[in-house]
Amino acid sequence: MNEHDGHAAPDSGSGPRRVLDEVRAAETERRTRQALDDFADHPRRAVQELDTLLAEACGWFTDALTDRRHALRQHWRGEGGSASTTVGPDDLRHALAEYRDLLLRLSRL
Repeated sequence: MNEHDGHAAPDSGSGPRRVLDEVRAAETERRTRQALDDFADHPRRAVQELDTLLAEACGWFTDALTDRRHALRQHWRGEGGSASTTVGPDDLRHALAEYRDLLLRLSRL
């Protein structure tokens, strides 16, 4: 997945995997700050901007989570690799942990 396409950032191996890439996260933070700064002079426009941003972010999250789910599924089913790919108990344990971590993070939103 590409950092500039709005999909999840690659797993760096340290800490939880990001759902949104750094570019989208930074854009969201910048636009949120701008709307908050604009509120005093243009309250309706500021609220509308955040409504629009939330709609966009919902789409980004949906796309990123769908991509992540497909990647997890391919891994534990042994799809997408060579024909000799064998999925063992350790692979399934890792997949279980990935699903668990992602679902727990979602439940805390």
